Amino acid sequence: MKYLPEEYLNKEKKTLYLVEKGNGLIMRRDGPSVLIERKNKAPVRIPVNYVDKVIILGNVELDSFSLTLFSSHRIPVLIINRDREFSLILPPNKDLSDLSREQKRLLSSSVLIDKYRSTILRRRFEEERKVIRILFDKISINPQDRYHTIINKIKPSEFLWNKVKAIIANLIQINIIERIMSARLNPHLGVINKACNYGLVYDIYHIFEPEADLQTAKFFCLSKLKNDFANNPHISHEILEIMINNFEKRQAEISNSIDMVISEILEIMRIVPP
Repeated sequence: MKYLPEEYLNKEKKTLYLVEKGNGLIMRRDGPSVLIERKNKAPVRIPVNYVDKVIILGNVELDSFSLTLFSSHRIPVLIINRDREFSLILPPNKDLSDLSREQKRLLSSSVLIDKYRSTILRRRFEEERKVIRILFDKISINPQDRYHTIINKIKPSEFLWNKVKAIIANLIQINIIERIMSARLNPHLGVINKACNYGLVYDIYHIFEPEADLQTAKFFCLSKLKNDFANNPHISHEILEIMINNFEKRQAEISNSIDMVISEILEIMRIVPP
């Protein structure tokens, strides 16, 4: 038996990634921790207090007690299979009633709705400009072109691009969910996406979708496996590890930006409409 490496157990909570590699990966609850078991390797015990979200990729065996443990600590769990299908397990939102009422009040005020929409669109435009500057710093582009027109120029194909982007989008969205839950907001009460589950999540993701484009572009530009992937577009565990490693390099910045957006939303909620 061994514990998680010391460098993982710092003061900041981290994402627990479980990537199935054909090694019989099993997760089960062990008191206030989860136990990760793999073939021909020593089990690893991870205290739940060091985890802020869980992302499971592939065929990982897990017990229901692990899920209830995460739920009791308000930790969202995202499960993604090889075909880009995903399931999301959220903690109960029984303690969100106060802010849910404020969110519903926002939905009933045309003044607050307009301010909210303006904030989302302004933030989206800022993200688009930032991504374009990063990707096309040394390439001349027509400033009159729309964002999607510019991004379409670097896609190897719509199919390959969307296959990679869908995974990265899920990584961003689980971060959004975790920050929303931390702020005690209801993830289902959106404004732009108000007729669907996870409406607030999709509202905020609309801002950060260009980040998914950025990381997708970097995957096709920098990945050593890009040619193999183009010939055989299967999301292998090597491909997933590349995506995760690239995402982790930017996760702190993304989380900080998400927190800033949530702060702006909270400020709008505090406004007393005329």
